[in-house]
Amino acid sequence: LRTKLEGNVKLIDIFEIHNIELKKFDKLIIGCSVYAGNINKTMKEFLYANEEVISKKEYILFLCSGSMDERYWFENFPDKVVQNAKGRFHFGSGLKKSSLTLFEKILLMIIGKYREYKNIKEDELNETESIINK
Repeated sequence: LRTKLEGNVKLIDIFEIHNIELKKFDKLIIGCSVYAGNINKTMKEFLYANEEVISKKEYILFLCSGSMDERYWFENFPDKVVQNAKGRFHFGSGLKKSSLTLFEKILLMIIGKYREYKNIKEDELNETESIINK
């Protein structure tokens, strides 16, 4: 997505977001992965702490997950942030064995899903690009 966006784009790691002054940015793309129905705790804390600033900006939200359920938005994001977003997208999912813990590898072997894959939803990426580049 970053390569498709126009202008000055700054990519910020989820673990560095507490040091960011959101007022400096015109547009935001906020996203993360869903694991067992939940987003990263650091991201969730950031969203709730900055709900007012975020909801006044132009922004989109995205999630990456194996399956998508509308409740993921409302159980993980402040209502105001979900409602004021220019768009909410599901970018798909993927599995990279090298990023898994030993426990996760064993668990996936037990349930028979221990294979790498990438399922990226290009149509969702393209729609995000068109909204942000307006």
